[in-house]
Amino acid sequence: AVPTNLSADYSANKAIINWDISTVDTDLAGYIVTRGNNGVTDILVDTPTLISSYEDVSPPTGSNLYSVYSVDRVGNESAMATVNLMVILDRRDSDLIR
Repeated sequence: AVPTNLSADYSANKAIINWDISTVDTDLAGYIVTRGNNGVTDILVDTPTLISSYEDVSPPTGSNLYSVYSVDRVGNESAMATVNLMVILDRRDSDLIR
């Protein structure tokens, strides 16, 4: 099933992505997490893992499109759930802000 209640937050220079774990998929192997930024997609979690959040410790500046999808035990993938997080460099103090 498509991950539900996907959200993104930015705190302490990290992006925190959260979602609800499926309670209906009895054959769920886990979730894959990707991040798209400026035409480049990085796979952040490349093996299906039973997690309900991911902490991106180095999100790049700009628009970050996080995608999460579930994978079952035989490799079938759900559609992606996506959330966008904008990271802006504050030139006054060089801290990243949301």
